[in-house]
Amino acid sequence: MEGLNNGDTAWMAMSCALVLFMTPGLAFFYGGLVRDSNIVNTMMMSIISMGLTTITWLVFGFSWSFDEWGAGKGFTYVGFRHLDKVWPDTTMPGLTFAVFQMTFAIIAAAIISGAVVERIRFSAYAIFIVVWVLAVYVPLCHWIWGGGWIAEMGAKDFAGGTVVHISSGTSAFALASLLGERKHRAESFPSNLPFVILGGGILWLGWTGFNGGSAFAANGDCALAVATTYIAAAAAMITWITVERILDGAPTSVGAMSGAVAGLVNITPCAGFVEPLGALGVGAIGALCCIFAARGLKRLNLVDDSLDCFSLHGVGGFAGAILGGFFDSGDGLIYGNDGMLLAKNLAGAAFGVVYSAGVTAVIFFLMRLVMRMRVSEEQELEGVDLHCHSEVAYGKNENSGKPNAFGEHSQRFKPEEAPTLLTSAPAAAATEKPTATEVHPGDPSFKVMLHRRCTVTCTSISLVEGMEGLNNGDTAWMAMSCALVLFMTPGLAFFYGGLVRDSNIVNTMMMSIISMGLTTITWLVFGFSWSFDEWGAGKGFTYVGFRHLDKVWPDTTMPGLTFAVFQMTFAIIAAAIISGAVVERIRFSAYAIFIVVWVLAVYVPLCHWIWGGGWIAEMGAKDFAGGTVVHISSGTSAFALASLLGERKHRAESFPSNLPFVILGGGILWLGWTGFNGGSAFAANGDCALAVATTYIAAAAAMITWITVERILDGAPTSVGAMSGAVAGLVNITPCAGFVEPLGALGVGAIGALCCIFAARGLKRLNLVDDSLDCFSLHGVGGFAGAILGGFFDSGDGLIYGNDGMLLVKNLAGAAFGVVYSAGVTAVIFFLMRLVMRMRVSEEQELEGEAMFASVSLLARACRMLKLVGVDLHCHSEVAYGKNENSGKPNAFGEHSQRFKPEEAPTLLTSAPAAAATEKPTATEV
Repeated sequence: MEGLNNGDTAWMAMSCALVLFMTPGLAFFYGGLVRDSNIVNTMMMSIISMGLTTITWLVFGFSWSFDEWGAGKGFTYVGFRHLDKVWPDTTMPGLTFAVFQMTFAIIAAAIISGAVVERIRFSAYAIFIVVWVLAVYVPLCHWIWGGGWIAEMGAKDFAGGTVVHISSGTSAFALASLLGERKHRAESFPSNLPFVILGGGILWLGWTGFNGGSAFAANGDCALAVATTYIAAAAAMITWITVERILDGAPTSVGAMSGAVAGLVNITPCAGFVEPLGALGVGAIGALCCIFAARGLKRLNLVDDSLDCFSLHGVGGFAGAILGGFFDSGDGLIYGNDGMLLAKNLAGAAFGVVYSAGVTAVIFFLMRLVMRMRVSEEQELEGVDLHCHSEVAYGKNENSGKPNAFGEHSQRFKPEEAPTLLTSAPAAAATEKPTATEVHPGDPSFKVMLHRRCTVTCTSISLVEGMEGLNNGDTAWMAMSCALVLFMTPGLAFFYGGLVRDSNIVNTMMMSIISMGLTTITWLVFGFSWSFDEWGAGKGFTYVGFRHLDKVWPDTTMPGLTFAVFQMTFAIIAAAIISGAVVERIRFSAYAIFIVVWVLAVYVPLCHWIWGGGWIAEMGAKDFAGGTVVHISSGTSAFALASLLGERKHRAESFPSNLPFVILGGGILWLGWTGFNGGSAFAANGDCALAVATTYIAAAAAMITWITVERILDGAPTSVGAMSGAVAGLVNITPCAGFVEPLGALGVGAIGALCCIFAARGLKRLNLVDDSLDCFSLHGVGGFAGAILGGFFDSGDGLIYGNDGMLLVKNLAGAAFGVVYSAGVTAVIFFLMRLVMRMRVSEEQELEGEAMFASVSLLARACRMLKLVGVDLHCHSEVAYGKNENSGKPNAFGEHSQRFKPEEAPTLLTSAPAAAATEKPTATEV
C-alpha cells in the first residue's frame, strides 16, 4: 500500500483499541455513580452504543462525515467501501482511519446517557443515539474535521472538544431538561466507588489513544499529545480534591476521578497545540470551571443532569476550547498573538452548543410523538434493572419470570430479596469522550485540517514530522508502554484495596490514585530534569517543565517527550507502592506530602545514579527496568515508614475484604508489566521480545511456587497467594528481564518467590514491624533477590555462565546501597514531617464505631457485627459499598455523598476466611 508506515499503522490500531475500551470504562464509571438497582441499565446504555453506533457509522456515519457534501454526494464510503488505500495526509490505511473515528462516535453517544440514567426507557435511548449520531455528531464532525466551514474559519479542535464533548454534554443537558427530573432524585447515591475508580482509570488509559492517536502517527505530535494529556489530568485531579478539601473538609475518590476526567476533557481540544507547562494551566483552570459549574447547577436545581454530564463534558469541552485560544503555543493570546484564534475557537464552540441543543430538542419532540420516553413511575422508584433487563447487579431474582439466554432463570431471588451493593460519594461525575481530527480527502480547497502538523510552532517544542533518527514503530511501542505502565497504578489500587478491611478500601485505593496526580506534577517540574540532566553548580534544570525535549532522546529512536512520560509512569507506581505498608493508619494528607518529598529525595537520586549516568551505572551494576530504582527504593522506604509509624490498632482484626479485587488488580499489574519491562528496551526489538517473554515466565514460575508452598505448609492454595506470587515474580525479573534467557527466568521467578514468601512469613512471625500488605517482602526483598539472581543468571556476565562473579558483586553493592539510602532518607523525611504535622489518624478514627456486614450470600449472613468503621468515612466522607446520611460533609458537588447513619453503613464481604467466626480472621496479604 503506497505511502503506508507500519509503525504509524501499529500505533493507530492500538489507539483504536484504547479508545474503544473507553466505553466499557465509561460504563463502570457511570455504573458506580447510580443506585444499585439501576447499575445494569446504566452500564447497558454505554455498552449498547458499541453495537448501534458501530453499525450506524459503517452504513452512513463515516461517509457523511468525511465525504463531500452536495447533490448526489456523501455516499463514497458507505459500508466502508473505497478505503483500500492510505488515507490522504496520513500514513495509515483508510480503514484504520475509519475505525479510529468510529470509536470516537461510540464514546460520544455513550456519554449522553449519564444525564438521563435512572429514568429514560432503554429502547427510547437506543433509538435516540442512532438519530443523534446522524443528526448531531456527523454534521459537527464534517464541519470541523471533514473540511467544513468551522475548519475553514480557522477554529482548532485537536481531538474532539467540540465534536465529542460539547456535542454530547450539551445534548445530554438538553435531553435531561426535556425528560424531567428523577422521582427518586433525593434518594439517589453512588453505589460502588471502586467501579468509579476502575472506570476512571480505564478512561485515563484510553485517553492515551484518544489524544495521542489524534496525531495520526507515532511521532513528536503524538508524544506531545500524550504528555499534555497526562499532565492536564493530574493537574485537574489535584485541583478538584483541593477544592473539596477547602470547601467540604475531605477529598473524595469520586472527586479525584471526576477531576481527572475533567482534565482529560479540558485538554482534548488543544492536546497537540499547548506545551506541557501550558497543560498544567488548562487542567487546573478547566477543572475549576467544571467543579463550580456542577455545584452551581445543583444549587440552581433547574435540570436533573443525573451524573453531571454537562458540567464535565459540555463545560469542560468549552473551557478547553477557550483555554486553547490562550495557551496555544503557535497562535495563543499568551504568546502575543492578536486573539483571533480565541475568537474563532469561541465561535466554533458556541455554535456547537447551540446546534447540539437545538437538534436534540427536535429529535426529542419528534420521538415523543410516537413513543413513550420515560419508564413508568413504579419502575423508576423500584429501579429499572429488573424491569428493563430482568437482571439485578448484585444478586438473583427467582420470580423474574423470564429465562436468560441459556434457557435458565438468570435471577433467583425475589425482587424484595434482591441484595444491594451500596457505596458512597457524590452522584455527579460524568466521563469523557473523544474524537479525532481529519481531512476531507477530495476537497482541494481544504489544505488538510491537521493543525497538529501544520500550525503548531512551540517555542520549546518544535513538532517536526521528520524528527531525525525517529522510528515510528519504536515510538508506537513506547507510547503504548506509557499507557500500560500508567494503568498499573489503578491496578495496584485494586490489588491493595481488596486486601484491607472494607471500611478502608476507599482510603487505600485513593493513596494509589493520588500518586497519578502528585507525582506527575512533581516529575514535570523537577523530577525528570534532576534525574536525567547533569548534576553540578547551576545544572539540573535543562528539562524543567519538559522543555528541550523536541528531539529524539539520545541512544533511542523515540521523541524525548515520550521518554520523559515513560519514566514518569515509573515514578508514579513507585510512589504508590509505598502506601501498601502504611494503609489503615496514616493520614491521607501526610501521605500525599510524603510521596512528593520522597520522589524528589529518594527516587530521583537513585534514578540519576543508576539510569541517568551516575556512579552506580558507572560502577557496572545492572538494573534493566527498576529492581533498585523502583522496587528496592519503594519497598525499603515503605518498611522504614511503617516501622516509624507504628502498628495498626486493629491489626489482629484485619483481613482481605474483596478477593476479586485482588485478582483484578493482579491481572492489571501483570498486563502493565508488559510495558514496564518490555518498554524498558526502548524499542520494539529483540530485547523487547526477550524482556516480555522472561517477564511472563518469571511471573508464572513464581505463582506456581507460591501456591505450592501454601499447599505444603497450609493445606490449600489461595487466590491471594496466587496473585502475590505472580507479583513477586514480576518484581524478581524486573532488574534482569533483558539480560537472562527464558529458562533462566524460570529460576529467577521460582527462587525469588521463595525469598519473598518466607520473608513475609518470617517478618509476620517476628512481629517487629506492621508492614500492612507486605510491601517490603514483595518489593524490597523481591527487588533485592532479582538483582542478586541477575548476577547469577545474566546470560552475558552471570556467574552461572562462567564469569568471575564481578557482576554479582556490583549488583549486590548497588542493591545494598539502595536499601540503606532509601531507609535513611525516609527516616529523615518522617522525622522532619512529624515536627510540623500529625502523621497518623486518631485512634478513634482507626477503631471507632460499628458497621454491619450486609451480605449477598448465606455465608456472609452468618457474619457477626464488626466494631470497626475505619478511615474511609473519616478521611474521605465515603464508604466503599454504601451511603452515610450523617457524614456531616457535603461532597464536591454540594451534596452529601453518604446518606446512611454510620451504624447503618453496609459492608460487602467478598471473601471471609472464616464465615461464622466470632472474630474475622486475618487472611494472607501481599
